[in-house]
Amino acid sequence: MGTTACRFPASKAVCQQTTQLRTTGDHGNDRLMRCYYVLVHGKLDWNVAPPTEGEVYQPEGFYCHRFVLASGGESAGKIAFERVRTNLDRSGRWLSDGSATLTLEAEEVRSAPLHKLIKPDNRGHTFY
Repeated sequence: MGTTACRFPASKAVCQQTTQLRTTGDHGNDRLMRCYYVLVHGKLDWNVAPPTEGEVYQPEGFYCHRFVLASGGESAGKIAFERVRTNLDRSGRWLSDGSATLTLEAEEVRSAPLHKLIKPDNRGHTFY
C-alpha cells in the first residue's frame, strides 16, 4: 500500500499520499508501482466507405488521456492502450466489426500523483 505523510498545522491536518505502491510479483519479486499519466494519440484507418446519409463522418484520429497504475512507462502505455481500445470499441464497435483499424501512440508518459487514480476517469476522446 501507499504511504501517507502528514503535517499538522495549527488549523487542520494536511496529508499527502506518495505516488508509489509496492507490490509482490508472480515470482516473489517486489515491484514499485506508480501512477502514470498517458496522453494517447489514436489513428483510424477505415476499411469501409463513409456513410452518405446524415451528418455522420469518419474521424481520422483522436487524442485522449488515461491515468494508470504501472511498474514503468512502457507498462503504463500498454495498459492505457488496452483501456482506450476497449472503451472505443464499446462505444462505437468500429474495431470489432472490422470497420476500422486502430494505431495507438503514447505522445506523453509521465509520473502523476496517486490520487488521480481515485477520481472518475474521463473516457472521452477528442476526434479530428
